Amino acid sequence: MKAFEEMHGKLLPGAVKPLYVAPGMNKAKREKAIKHEATKFKISKKRCNLFVKNFPDNTTEDDLKKLFEPFGLIESLRIFYPP
Repeated sequence: MKAFEEMHGKLLPGAVKPLYVAPGMNKAKREKAIKHEATKFKISKKRCNLFVKNFPDNTTEDDLKKLFEPFGLIESLRIFYPP
């Protein structure tokens, strides 16, 4: 438990993703956990549309992606400019 508490989510020097530390599971439990996580992910993706306004006129799609990517996956992005 101590290793999990101290190391889970830790980003090692040179690593791109943080460590994933969890108790070992047998195959049946692991498959059940994977199915549960997949279902949870699909449910969490519902109603994820955002409407954002009042950003400067010279804002690009790349600017908005950089601003919002820390909050989750961006599947699509559209900017509507005023007429």
